[in-house]
Amino acid sequence: MTTVPDTTNIIVKLPDSPEEVGVVLPSAELRRIDFSALEFETARRMAIEYIKTYFKDDFNDFVLANGTIMFVELVSALTGLLSERSDIVADESFLPTSQSRTAVSQHLELISQKLTKASPAVVDVECFINAPTSFDITIPAGLTFSLTGPDGGTLTYELFKTPGDYTGDIVIPRGKRGIVAYAVEGKFGSDITVISDGSSGQYVDIMKTDVIDDPILVYIETGSDSTEWKKIDFLEQADANSEVFEIDHLDDRTRISFGDNKNGKAPIDGQLIRLRYRNGGGIRGRIGRYSINESRTIGGGQSAATAVTFRNPSPSRGGYDNESLDDAKKRAPREFSTHQNIATSDDYSILSSTFKHPVYGSVSKSVAVIRTGIEYGDPADGNNNLDYVIKQIRIAPTEEDAKQYL
Repeated sequence: MTTVPDTTNIIVKLPDSPEEVGVVLPSAELRRIDFSALEFETARRMAIEYIKTYFKDDFNDFVLANGTIMFVELVSALTGLLSERSDIVADESFLPTSQSRTAVSQHLELISQKLTKASPAVVDVECFINAPTSFDITIPAGLTFSLTGPDGGTLTYELFKTPGDYTGDIVIPRGKRGIVAYAVEGKFGSDITVISDGSSGQYVDIMKTDVIDDPILVYIETGSDSTEWKKIDFLEQADANSEVFEIDHLDDRTRISFGDNKNGKAPIDGQLIRLRYRNGGGIRGRIGRYSINESRTIGGGQSAATAVTFRNPSPSRGGYDNESLDDAKKRAPREFSTHQNIATSDDYSILSSTFKHPVYGSVSKSVAVIRTGIEYGDPADGNNNLDYVIKQIRIAPTEEDAKQYL
């Protein structure tokens, strides 16, 4: 009769050290493992070479079906994953090596910079009639032109009176044959309205990916009163009572953020937040001369209907795609180094070379030279020599425009 041993009191003690399972480790100075390239194949090869070198008399069964090789491959796979994660973390920790848009954006925020969003192309448009009239001809703001773009897709241009005026009517005065207005690629989307809950750090998301950075108009309304709040680069730059908002272009949306009553004012509970924004932008919106060339009947009702011809005598200007990560890595540190102040000729060259504006375009080449002497202004008379030279190499139509965008 066979007796079955009682196993209820058997205690299994796990080994506490390699020596307890008969594994003799080499001395520390011999344990050389190369961590320079630890993907799966390299880690597996290194582990096998390690076994062959230090345990050649104990193990030589390197077939795939062996359980030891299975454990070697498991360890190699985990080593590859951990190594890859470490590489990614290290790369994303520095601006020059970061690869993700999120990491680059966060690095740029440390130096008060942001990735540049796509901007629309703009073009001058002649609006004229065959013969002067005895009455004003009023063209409504936002008159739309549909065109075929260079990529074969549909482009939309909207006509406005002047840059920055998106509501004023365009008027051909009586006795005049025409005026020059300007058209912007893209179009206004449907207004977004949200009721404020009064909390700090409120935000409103525009669930579109092609929102143009400028203009984004924010109106805070209480009853019939409406106040337009101003855009600011970072809310941290504002005081508690500033009526401002910040724009963040995320991967799948654009977020409009408000203050917390410490940095920027928060909309009051019950106030209406109304957003206006435009879609479009990019180099696909650029057009050649006379791409707009058509007549429209304007007026009617209380005033006589008049045929007005619209055409662009020159190509569009502006129209830039979203800034690439590589371009941002080069531009942002150089621009930050100037602190938006022109103190040296290099400062002027940097700011002018990075200048882009949908109306005034960009600068292809710039040179700044500091001159001395009474002929160019004497500091004793209150004249700034460098300011004088900048006025001679203007990058915008007026001195005030240049100061505003530099």
